Amino acid sequence: RVVELYGGVATIGAHLVAKARYVRCSDENPWNAACVALTRRDLPDALAQKLTYETAPAAAVARRGGLDDCDVVIVDPPRKGLCDDVRAALLRRGQTPRRLVYVSCGFDA
Repeated sequence: RVVELYGGVATIGAHLVAKARYVRCSDENPWNAACVALTRRDLPDALAQKLTYETAPAAAVARRGGLDDCDVVIVDPPRKGLCDDVRAALLRRGQTPRRLVYVSCGFDA
């Protein structure tokens, strides 16, 4: 059970779909949904059904409990780093994922 926040066009998440029960990706850029749809189209049906994408800010996904039932959280935030809502969701007692994969383009993030 994988959730990818700040996921862009789901490049990382799409590569994990064969190993996961599901991969839920999100990003706030509305143009990314079309790219993910093309990726899903090229996957075998069984894998395509396990990959979902939502146009939403990471904070909104975190606030509504989008990290609560996952085993792995992948984040690739902008240079400013994780927003407060995502950090709070990652640290919520009893809901901490087994693994956090933090992809960063800068040390400050």
